[in-house]
Amino acid sequence: MNVNNSSRARAWLLNARGDLRAVELLTDSLPHLACFHAQQAAEKALKAVITLREGDVPLTHVLRELLDACAEAGEAPPEHVRAGALSLEKFYVPTRYPDALGWADAAYAFTRRDADGARDDAAAVVAWADARLPPLDR
Repeated sequence: MNVNNSSRARAWLLNARGDLRAVELLTDSLPHLACFHAQQAAEKALKAVITLREGDVPLTHVLRELLDACAEAGEAPPEHVRAGALSLEKFYVPTRYPDALGWADAAYAFTRRDADGARDDAAAVVAWADARLPPLDR
């Protein structure tokens, strides 16, 4: 079955929205995991834009590389979206592994304040990506 780029991009964005929902559910009880899901939401939203324009996405979790790929595809995000995405990069590794920070378990190193900021940054990236995709076919 051949799925067009628009449908594939929408699937990425739907997954990004799921991660945003996870952020909401985890912020109070597990803020480090909320931060991780915020990073994932931004990553998947950027991949949605790249998929729409290019068909395939770079095999990376590095948001800086995905932002560059968006720009190369003719969809450079505005500075506030870029800055928000870059602020989320720090959450990818240390929120996943208890020994990644060396000095502290991520479960204790990240706070509600971190999760709130990560949520806002991720929501901005997802909203920007959503505005680039065509409406859902109904």
